[in-house]
Amino acid sequence: MVGKLTPDWMLSASRIPVLLNASPYQTQNDLLAEMIRIDEGGEPTRIPPNENMAWGDMLEAVILQESAKRLGLTFVDTEITEAVHHDVLPLACSLDGVGEIK
Repeated sequence: MVGKLTPDWMLSASRIPVLLNASPYQTQNDLLAEMIRIDEGGEPTRIPPNENMAWGDMLEAVILQESAKRLGLTFVDTEITEAVHHDVLPLACSLDGVGEIK
């Protein structure tokens, strides 16, 4: 776990459910208001760390490695240090890991 890699001013993959009105935690209007606030120089909304988040951070690589093993993947990288950016849209994603069959 390397932390947040996507820019605050750009829509990230984890916010797509909000954009599609499929999130129980935030509305589309909340997201729009936050993006406008950031565009005007304000701070993004941060969720305070909690117990579940701490355990997720600690076990993320373990879960990814075990999942890869069960799926038969032969190459797994859980040390992603750069966000993936869309070629055209202001959209980025922080990958937790990648895997492939070689």
